[in-house]
Amino acid sequence: MRPPQSRVERRTLQRTLRESYRSLRQTGLGLPVSLTQLLSLSLFAKDCLEQRGGSPDMAELYSIFDAGHDDAQKNMPIACRKGCNFCCHIAVSATIVEIDVIARHVKSTWSAAAIEALVARIETTFRMNVDDRMAKRVPCPFLVEGSCSIYAVRPFVCRRQVSIDASLCEKALDGADANFPFIKSVGQHGANVRVATAAAAKACGIDYTAYELTSAMHKFLQGAIDIRRFDRRKDFGNEVLADEMPSDLHRHVEIFVEFIK
Repeated sequence: MRPPQSRVERRTLQRTLRESYRSLRQTGLGLPVSLTQLLSLSLFAKDCLEQRGGSPDMAELYSIFDAGHDDAQKNMPIACRKGCNFCCHIAVSATIVEIDVIARHVKSTWSAAAIEALVARIETTFRMNVDDRMAKRVPCPFLVEGSCSIYAVRPFVCRRQVSIDASLCEKALDGADANFPFIKSVGQHGANVRVATAAAAKACGIDYTAYELTSAMHKFLQGAIDIRRFDRRKDFGNEVLADEMPSDLHRHVEIFVEFIK
């Protein structure tokens, strides 16, 4: 497949992609994923950003992505359960769009006291690197009574950490000679969707870099940040670490933009 070269080709492609997306709404984004499906997801996210003038309603995008978990579970057992939170002690990165969705959710559904408590928890993780957080077993600030308090709007990086063995996750957290046994196919699924949604943001002129979630959330809760006018230096300064996308994924984003712009 090549990027469209004329207006007619572009209109034809976008009609095809929107038809593909209507199918995805019924079936979900299972595994394996085709290029057409990813492009249709990217075009839908772009439509949301353009039509609503802000962050898209991520619920449908997340639901479609999560269908990949169901496919993965057909081939191997998934150990993840509510209350199992070993992986919730490592640093998480998320894009501005995802952070904005979480901030809107928190501000619109949480009480003032709950938000104040969240800010206090965030400040304990400020500027801690991954090794420090794991060594001290500092939980994610959104972990409340052992469970994720933003589960419905958790970012893609959390959704793609799907484990097959909770005991190995515990050993990895304890610093033993073990890695988190995440399912590679779901991880790749998440990377693909990240490219698709990043392309949508870039096509709309929105920053698509991923940032450390908790310190970025602290900034979002301190005041209103318009993601369309976001300026990393002005809004985040040196207080929020950026998780720069690898160069190969940057190239993929550029290619996707050529298809959906």
